[in-house]
Amino acid sequence: MQYGVDISTYKRIETKKDKNEHGIQWEAIKYISIFIIGILLSRVVLTISRDIGLAPFGIAYLISLKKNDIKKDIICFLGIITGYATIWSSLDTIMVYILVSLSVLVYNQVCKKLEIKNNDLISFVIIFLVTFLFNIAIYSKPIGVNIIISTVMLISIMPVKYIIGYSFNSIKEIDTNYFFESEEIISVGILICLIIAGFGDISIFGVYLRSLIGITVIALFSYVGGSGIGAAIGIAMGFIIGITNGSIENLVTLYGLCGLMLGVFKDMGRIFSSLAYLIVYFIINVYASTLSFPGGIEVLVGLGIFLLIQKDIIGFIEKEF
Repeated sequence: MQYGVDISTYKRIETKKDKNEHGIQWEAIKYISIFIIGILLSRVVLTISRDIGLAPFGIAYLISLKKNDIKKDIICFLGIITGYATIWSSLDTIMVYILVSLSVLVYNQVCKKLEIKNNDLISFVIIFLVTFLFNIAIYSKPIGVNIIISTVMLISIMPVKYIIGYSFNSIKEIDTNYFFESEEIISVGILICLIIAGFGDISIFGVYLRSLIGITVIALFSYVGGSGIGAAIGIAMGFIIGITNGSIENLVTLYGLCGLMLGVFKDMGRIFSSLAYLIVYFIINVYASTLSFPGGIEVLVGLGIFLLIQKDIIGFIEKEF
């Protein structure tokens, strides 16, 4: 018998061709994701009154992205204007948002071409000037009114830009040894809420996709992050969806309490915690006289999807949290 002899084991050798194919697949997934997120974020409208709304999320997304790849910038821009085009009839100022998006895209490319730093302050000045000049040229409104409109437009974009940027910076740390703070988890949750709100009034037999997916997301965050994270994501989801359809109070209360209760009972397993979510959901809707058959389908299907999520996925998310 010989000792100390190394016995080589079978090892699959990944060829350069395999690596290139994997790289192409990941790039394709990134391009598709950037495009779809652009569509959904630009579709979110903050309803101020029946005839007035703001749609700052697409522009904020474009500013936050700041990719060094011109293809990704253009794909992001195309996604944004596609999203704006789908809500053309519900918002009179869509053309302003498209022009502002184009101006920001041009500024980003000029910075890359000249190899100078992309300054958010200059982006904000461009947004203000484009909005101001467009309103003067098209609507012929007084200067004072134009200044107010342009300022409101700018104020609606600035905080959203930093929220989205903070969320993307947190997402970059996924699958690393980095441990997320509660604020970072909530910021990612808010971004997901905004993306879900982009589904708008898309429904199947009265069952709204945004509500169905929102219920699943709240349940997932509550189960993985606990009652505090669940309540925070529920409140964020209720506020974001509520401000787009004018039912903030009901949805903030409903989703916030449901997220809280599922998180409280998370240690008893997914089935029991889902039952707690379901009971609270029906109690609040019965009390508020808002219970409906489509709403019942939404919560049942949403929780059903949550229960069907594989343990490996739950475990991966728990590891990140």
